[in-house]
Amino acid sequence: MATILFMMWPETGHLNASYQLAKTLKSRAHAIAYAQLYEFEAAVCAEGFEFVPFFSELVPKDRPVRRDRSLSVFEELGVLCDQFASDQKTTTLELMREELNGIFGRVKPDLLIMDSYNARFLIPARRVGDPPCILLSPTIVDPYDDKTAALVSNMTTLILCPEEFDLPQRKNRPNYRYVEASCDQQRSVKPGFPWDRVDESKKLVYCSLGTQSHWSEEGTDHASTQRGIRNFLQSVISVMAGRADCQLVMTLSDQVRAEDFHSVPANALLVNYAPQTEILTKASLAITHGGLNTIKDCIFLRVPMLAFPLRGDQIGNAERVAFHGLGLAASIQTASTESISLMMGQLERDPGFKSRLEAMRKVFLRIEREQRAVTIIEERLAEKVNAHAMG
Repeated sequence: MATILFMMWPETGHLNASYQLAKTLKSRAHAIAYAQLYEFEAAVCAEGFEFVPFFSELVPKDRPVRRDRSLSVFEELGVLCDQFASDQKTTTLELMREELNGIFGRVKPDLLIMDSYNARFLIPARRVGDPPCILLSPTIVDPYDDKTAALVSNMTTLILCPEEFDLPQRKNRPNYRYVEASCDQQRSVKPGFPWDRVDESKKLVYCSLGTQSHWSEEGTDHASTQRGIRNFLQSVISVMAGRADCQLVMTLSDQVRAEDFHSVPANALLVNYAPQTEILTKASLAITHGGLNTIKDCIFLRVPMLAFPLRGDQIGNAERVAFHGLGLAASIQTASTESISLMMGQLERDPGFKSRLEAMRKVFLRIEREQRAVTIIEERLAEKVNAHAMG
């Protein structure tokens, strides 16, 4: 069959969002490769895909790209590219172009599936004769500024979420396609989670602010943002002091430590990593930042949500959770122990949240079976084969 190359935004959440689609394509006899930074080699290989180094000269295997933890990986990579291009007396665009050309030469893909968040960096670097490209959006928010939108106007963008979860008044660009959620319930997990400390007799409350809470948006005060996150997490922990019937499992970012919190009750388990899908199968509710991956997991596993968005697309996602009655949404800046406790009580008392989650889950499962993204991708591959035959 075909060789398909994935180039996802270098963040764990974006990679996680793509894996189920990639696995489905692999099950249909397509060869799947991921061009990615060495930092993510182990994660890609653990899912059973070929790993292709991206910018291996700029960021070699023994040197993580992350040095400034207030930046996202791609922001830091952009700084490194600009510096390297200046040293080499070339431009960042030409650097990107050479990198793509080298990867395409090694992999020889029939189709490129590119994260929509990469578009403004990598689409201008594509050349005539490069493999056809489909854009993949792990978020519902429009990721394109006007300049990038013009560049991708003739390219299909697949939104990894059924339209039924979106807001009714939303209007998308003509080339957007809502597809299956591609929520990977079988993704690999790291060893070491202390399952022996999980009390099966208590209602489990899962709290996670996602894999990107360590960095701050440009123009915001990073120290202040991190203080706000710690204060919010402390409020969640304090709720547990009065809930002997519950156990909290809370994941911390690498900028927050268990020692940062005071008066941690015995029924609060603070960890750096938790296998999210496995935890959610046991959870009675989830306290989330509103990341789309977590929301999709909660829908598939029928877990009511309290959404406290941090930034960007999370704000709209939290609005969608509340609009569809799958949970409640509030500001993380104004949340308190009292307000969080009241919201938890509301979710617990109202069975409507569970019934609406079940209805949305049925929609997600139906569209998952339809495999819309797979169909679009294979149709695009067939167009290439037909074009070669006619040429």
